[in-house]
Amino acid sequence: MPLLAANLAAQSPQKAEVPITVERYVSLSRLEAVQVAPGGEAATFILIDADVEANRYRETLYVWRADHGAIPVAKGYTALRSPSWSPEGTFLSFLSAGPRSEPDAGAQIWLLGLDPEDEPSQLESFPSGVVDYDWAPDGSVFALTTNESSGEREFWRIQVPGGRAEHIWSGDAGIREMAVSPDGRSIAFSTNGTGAIEDYLNYNLRILDLESRRSRELTSRPGSEVSPTWSPDSRAVAFRARQDPRYPYSQVELFTVPASGGPASALTGSFDRTVVDHVWPADGNLLFTAELGTYTQLFVARESGAIESVTRGAYHFGPFDSVEGADAIYSVRQSAAETAELWRIDHSGVERLTQLNANSELWKLGRQEVVEWIAPDGLSIEGVLVYPSDFEEVRRPRVRRSGSQLPRQQRLRRGLCDH
Repeated sequence: MPLLAANLAAQSPQKAEVPITVERYVSLSRLEAVQVAPGGEAATFILIDADVEANRYRETLYVWRADHGAIPVAKGYTALRSPSWSPEGTFLSFLSAGPRSEPDAGAQIWLLGLDPEDEPSQLESFPSGVVDYDWAPDGSVFALTTNESSGEREFWRIQVPGGRAEHIWSGDAGIREMAVSPDGRSIAFSTNGTGAIEDYLNYNLRILDLESRRSRELTSRPGSEVSPTWSPDSRAVAFRARQDPRYPYSQVELFTVPASGGPASALTGSFDRTVVDHVWPADGNLLFTAELGTYTQLFVARESGAIESVTRGAYHFGPFDSVEGADAIYSVRQSAAETAELWRIDHSGVERLTQLNANSELWKLGRQEVVEWIAPDGLSIEGVLVYPSDFEEVRRPRVRRSGSQLPRQQRLRRGLCDH
């Protein structure tokens, strides 16, 4: 995808009249898991809302199309995650424990057709649930599950439509994510080899050859390599890993490694910013988001090795996605002055696609200020100072004494905010 010259000038907000409160803040919706349909005609995302009475968050799957905007689908499905489009865009899949299911029920794969009024259909039933899944280019689905008896992780191929499942391969208990190659011949996956919590820093990448059904090591550097993403030609795999694997708080870098084997190359070695997420569209360069101080921006990694900015301004971008033929990036955008919504970024600029937090445009938000100080080791640290919405320089703030109890309603909301 060519570099997008996005004009990110802030829109003029409506006049704010209602002061922000904890209750109003908790009522804000979050957008996660953005996925664009093949060709870019539609996008899906998960809307996360707080259910204050139940003291929990609820997920709702939305589909956006230009002709009808964003509408909810698969209503009532619990623990919903990992939406994905089929290669032809005829099905939308997702993981969920099902409608009105038990809290501990395992996630299964569900399918939706193109009609938003359709009810989802369960693709297959796995006793221990589905850990992860991915579409193959031929329209079948590969699912990562857990064997109830041995605890080993297993790969299954499921025909769509029809739902006939075939066991492909059994691996160790530490496999947690997978990606099918664009040519349909291999699966890249990450594993710590044991599944033990104490090995959370030891995830490496492996490749399963689907013809021979044998796996081989792809990476073996210290620390964890996660989020395998295939190049469009299936010749390389991109992944994220810590710059210094000894520390879980070390800066995250973006790497590529030849699928045939060999040393990994750091694409962001001289970039000096923490990478948050990455996507490799079938007709373009590797896209990623990275933290720039207190903001998160979109970048493109060129084949030449150059890193170029796609977005700018005092915004947070992501989650995001882009696909072949879309000629655009679909991303969540938010800032100190605007709440999270879905936006489309292309050559002509940016366009807001949703108004799911529209009521917040009338809120009086507190002023935010980036502050900077020098740590004892000499490094510069940035933070964000948030003022009360009714802050005045001449007024002294109210201070609650240590140990005093909040009302129950406020304690519930504080628990939600902590998440």
